[in-house]
Order: sequence, then structure tokens, then C-alpha cells
Amino acid sequence: MKKGRTALIRKVGGLLSSHNILLIYGPARCGKTALAVHYCNLVAPTLGISSLAVSSNSFPSGPISASSMGSYFDFESEQDVERLRARLALGEILEPVIILDNIHKNLSLISDLFSKCGDFYTRFDKKIILISIDFEKLVNVFPQYVTQHIGVMQITPLTYQEERDEKKLWLRGGFPESLLANSEEESFAWRKSYIKSSIDANLIVQTQYLSDTKRYQSNIEKFVQLVTQYHGNLFNASAIGAQLSLSHPTIRRYLGILERAFMIRILKPWIVPGLRKRQIKTPRVYIKDSGLYHALLNIETVESLHSSIKLVLSWKYFALEQIIQTLLTIHHEQFYCWSSHNGASLDLFVQKGGKNFGFKIDYSAQPYITPSVAALPDELDLRKLFIIYPGEDAVQLSTKVIGLGFSRWMNSFI
Repeated sequence: MKKGRTALIRKVGGLLSSHNILLIYGPARCGKTALAVHYCNLVAPTLGISSLAVSSNSFPSGPISASSMGSYFDFESEQDVERLRARLALGEILEPVIILDNIHKNLSLISDLFSKCGDFYTRFDKKIILISIDFEKLVNVFPQYVTQHIGVMQITPLTYQEERDEKKLWLRGGFPESLLANSEEESFAWRKSYIKSSIDANLIVQTQYLSDTKRYQSNIEKFVQLVTQYHGNLFNASAIGAQLSLSHPTIRRYLGILERAFMIRILKPWIVPGLRKRQIKTPRVYIKDSGLYHALLNIETVESLHSSIKLVLSWKYFALEQIIQTLLTIHHEQFYCWSSHNGASLDLFVQKGGKNFGFKIDYSAQPYITPSVAALPDELDLRKLFIIYPGEDAVQLSTKVIGLGFSRWMNSFI
């Protein structure tokens, strides 16, 4: 377990102290199972239960020995599913903590579990940890009386808060098996494989939207490549639809699939009422994990990254996503972009406590402001505008505009 993830262990414990059921969700292979297992291993001695075993050579989410503890059930394993069904039939689910992994694979079994013993777990001091790559679909499966007792926790790939090697994190991204790979070649191969398997898995999870899975799979793989080309830019659904000969609603549906797969972030536009400038009402879309973005561009090494025409965009949205992830650990805020037709823009607009904050990310040796940027604090009523750049220093550029090196800004919040 990465040392930086001890904060997540504390969060699991906190949520389970106030909820009997905890749903841990997030992208595949980001460490959800390892987190749940590690928590159970920590509390096992106090509960008088056996420890779970995770294969150390497939850190952090490798196969688990089912025989080591009867309270772990992986819904990808037919043996585990049958074992759980048998125990449900006999009413034997009595351990203090049980882990149900990959529950999106068998939603009917989850419904069966809660119909037969959900009341038992919500009324008494028994804990269920649910693990899934899906969230919205699962919530609709739970009976209403169960949702009142569910704590929800999202897990992401590793961030700058947990991995301070900025260059390595930028190139490889935060997925543990990519970040901790023995070589750049091994890391790159893992990411290429992950992209395809992630798309396939999320297509299967969301089959209620699909009438022809193979056709959708072919189209969405092409769609991912186009989204990669639009990385960080205004998302023109009509233009992409024309290139793929697909309708606007279909493009929006594909975008939703990638968002629910945690592959992209959609920054909706913030619109300021009464502003005289013509504001752009189109969202911006980018690949959340920089390592996946590089894999989609076939960028394998630091040398190829620094010689790429996508270098500036890559660092800009790597830094932006790290800032968002850091803010999410402190405040559950909504994030927006802002731009106008005269070229003025903010990469990130955040409201906190009724106050507005703006961020611009610049891949430059020193931070600077143009007249249009200098006017933004007054026009958008910003308490502070941060210009984030790859350096180390803090530079006061005006009363409300400050240039901050990326690592300096991050370290001030960690």
C-alpha cells in the first residue's frame, strides 16, 4: 500500500464508523480492492477475523486468495458467486465485514443480497464494502432503506499528493501498475492494454444503452482517438459527429460512456450574467490521466514527450487535473471553464464559500499576464487569479493575480 494512501484508509474507517455499507467506486485497476483488503487486514485483529492475502507481485490490486477469508467475494469469479448464493440460501453471511468486489458484474445478486439480509446489516453492527467501476447504475439497484445507510467513496489513480516524482507521474500517469512498472516500455504496454480493456468493460456495464455492442465498440474506439485530438479544446460534438457519420445525440452518449469510465473530464462553461463580452457556452473535454493521453498519442518516453507538438497541452492538463484532485480532497466543489469570443479565458473557475477563484495554466519559464488577463478579476469578480507555471517561485503580478510554480502551489495544499 502506497504510503500516501494512508489518508484513504482513514477515510474508509471514518465512513464505516457512520455507515454499515460502503461503496468504493472508481476506474478499474486504480487500487480499490487493495484499499478495502488493506483496511480489513488492519482491523482484522480487533474483530477476530482472518487476514486477506493480496499477491505482492501484482500490487496494488492483484488476485486475492478466496480461502484466506470467507468474507471476500469477487463477482468476476463464478466460484465466488456460487459460494455467495449458497451462503445467502443458508443465511450464513454473518462476518463482521464482507467485501463484494466487481458488483457491477451481477446486479441481480446484489438485489438478492439486500432483499434477504440487507436489513440485518443495516440494523446491526455488520459492515459491507462494495467495490465497483460504476456508480449511478448501482445506486438505482439499492432499495430505498438501504441507500440511507450507504457511504460513498471515489478512488482515483495516484496523484501528486501520493507520488512526488512529478516527471514520472506526468509521463506515466497515476495508475499504479503503470507508475510502478519496471521500465517505460512495460508502463506504456500496460496503458495501451488498459485503454482497450477499460472501454470494453464500460460498454458491457452500460449495455442498457447498446443494441449492437460490436458496432458501438468500433465507433467508440474511433471516438476516443478524436477526443484525444480535441484534448483541452472546446468540444464540437457536431464536427466529431460529421467525421464519424454519427448523430449529435450519439456523440453525447459516447461522451457519457467515457465520462462514466473516468477516462475524460468535462468542464462545463461558467456563464457570468450581464457580462458585456460574448461568452462561449461550449464545454472543454480532456483525458484525465496524462499517462493514458500519452499512450493514445503513442508517446512512450520522456524524450518523445519533449519533442512532441502536444507537449504544452500535455503539461497544462496534467497540472490542471492535479489541481482539481487536490481541491477535491479539501472541498467538494464544482469546476468550470470560462472563455469569451475575444480570446480571454480561464482554464479553471471555482467557487468556494461564495467567492470566485480562477486558474490559468501556462507552460512558460516565467508567469506573465496580458491586458485581457489583468482585467479578469474585476470582470469575473475573482477573489484571486492564479497563474500556474512549471517553475518554483511565487510572483505577485497584480493586486489579485499571482504567479505560482506548480509544485509550490501543490505543496501549499498538501
